Amino acid sequence: WTGLTRDKLIAAGMPASMPTEPRWFSDLNKFASDIFLALMFDAVTALFVAIGDLLAMGRVPAEIRGEALREAIFGANFEGLTGSIAFDGNGDRMGSYNIMNLRPGRRVVEIGLYDAASDEVRFDQRPQFGSGGEELPRDRPEPCGLGTAFAGGSSCEACFPGMFSPVVDSPCLVCPAGTFTSQVGASACTAAQLGSKVSKGGSLSSTPCEAGYYSGELGAVACKSCRRGFFAQAGSATA
Repeated sequence: WTGLTRDKLIAAGMPASMPTEPRWFSDLNKFASDIFLALMFDAVTALFVAIGDLLAMGRVPAEIRGEALREAIFGANFEGLTGSIAFDGNGDRMGSYNIMNLRPGRRVVEIGLYDAASDEVRFDQRPQFGSGGEELPRDRPEPCGLGTAFAGGSSCEACFPGMFSPVVDSPCLVCPAGTFTSQVGASACTAAQLGSKVSKGGSLSSTPCEAGYYSGELGAVACKSCRRGFFAQAGSATA
């Protein structure tokens, strides 16, 4: 591209009647000094290439617009100032992307390249992490024990009352209705005892059945009312 000439632009589809100046082609290396200039250059060149391809196919200038021009741009494929120029079906550029690594001391180092056209990744150096080492750090501490859960950062925290963690590395779960716990860091919930109930999940205690009601099973969500001719005192397991 540093050898770009007027003749090359005309060959790519630029009308010969379009005026140009020799100074435009005197030092194309200046494009390398500003990435935005290079990107703009490649964008305009993609348009030139697309127009040139349509003209080569016999399209008249009046037809070079709309969907035809869009598809021709998507089909452009050439080596530009910023690397290989090609597009996918959505019109996104399948270019090459530098892989940068932020290292200790806030140093940014180029360590590889991703080529979207071939979907290949190349690493020239191994990445370094916050500790300065190359070993991939864990995203959390060692698995949290029973009754605790990962809390972000690097710590495990005990489950709140009304919640429990039944297995290693489990989140804290709400005790279901019919069970309760007032314990901090519980690994299990306690079922409502006979003569009591737990109506809501996340409860810290059970509630005794009222007079005239009873509960004859563990883990009751509600107490049952006594049948006609029977009675029960508060907290009764039977009528």
